[in-house]
Amino acid sequence: MFINILAAVFWLFNINSTTGATLQYHIVEPSRLTIAGSSNINTFECTSSSNFNDGSVTVVTHEDGRSLQFSNASINLKIKSFDCKNNLLNRDFYRTLNADTNPTIRIELQQIETSSTAASGKWNKFKSKVTITLNKVSKDINLDLSGCQYETGDYHVCGSTELHMSDFGIKPPTTMLGLIQVENKITINFDLFLQTSPSIQ
Repeated sequence: MFINILAAVFWLFNINSTTGATLQYHIVEPSRLTIAGSSNINTFECTSSSNFNDGSVTVVTHEDGRSLQFSNASINLKIKSFDCKNNLLNRDFYRTLNADTNPTIRIELQQIETSSTAASGKWNKFKSKVTITLNKVSKDINLDLSGCQYETGDYHVCGSTELHMSDFGIKPPTTMLGLIQVENKITINFDLFLQTSPSIQ
């Protein structure tokens, strides 16, 4: 959950003309990542708004000038940092995602395709490829992102993608002797604010 979210960094540092650039990034408030789903009787939404990791990312520009490849651009979130606003839902959510044995969700940005019209001060759209690791299973996902740079220099990046729990070896749970059945499909929503700075060598 990109995402990953470093889609906008090339605006400030003109990465289109720089290859091998290394940047420090900080994911700041009010960033959040939400996992939403539904059952045959209700919907649920669980949000993590803390424990985002800081780090550094290396960016390589392809010859076309529009395709950026990333290394080490990842978010690692503890499953038990998600809050479903209900203790029973929290318990079921953690149990479904096997939080005790596989406690983190990892979202890693692999590649971004930019538009030649992308500019700071405006919302821009990007196509990205991310790898999501959940329950020790990794899947490559194509993800549409939107991003904007504010006057403060901070970035706001949004995106969402739909996944199937079964693709990650997770069986959608049932309760009440099968009367309540959780849908296989879940939606991951990213709403991230980030600050970047050149890495000091």
